Amino acid sequence: MEKFFRLRVHGTTVRQEVIAGATTFVTMAYIIIVNPKVLEAAGMPFGPSMVATILTAFIGTLLMGLYAKRPFAIAPYMGENAFVAFTVVKVMGFSWQEALGAYQTAAGFKSNEAYSKGIERMKKKLGQ
Repeated sequence: MEKFFRLRVHGTTVRQEVIAGATTFVTMAYIIIVNPKVLEAAGMPFGPSMVATILTAFIGTLLMGLYAKRPFAIAPYMGENAFVAFTVVKVMGFSWQEALGAYQTAAGFKSNEAYSKGIERMKKKLGQ
């Protein structure tokens, strides 16, 4: 573990990182309940929303640690979920399925743009 993450180079120890990880989990654990409750307000079932929240946080954090070798915890963005639940569904009248479909489509466009270097082309066109 020391060699893979280069802990000495970064001035830390396995013990310190385990304590930091436990502290981060305790700090973020509220999202396991709060995020599904926000999504439930939009009509999404609580159980599957909870599983999705946990899996998203687990897989995102795992990838951040093992692939990027960064000590960052990743979790669903609650502000965006609240926007979908309370504005898109409750105020604008879309179903939660339509809202998630629109969100997924937008995420696909953003990912495609990032991977195809579209952002760099846009910056050049805008003079930034």
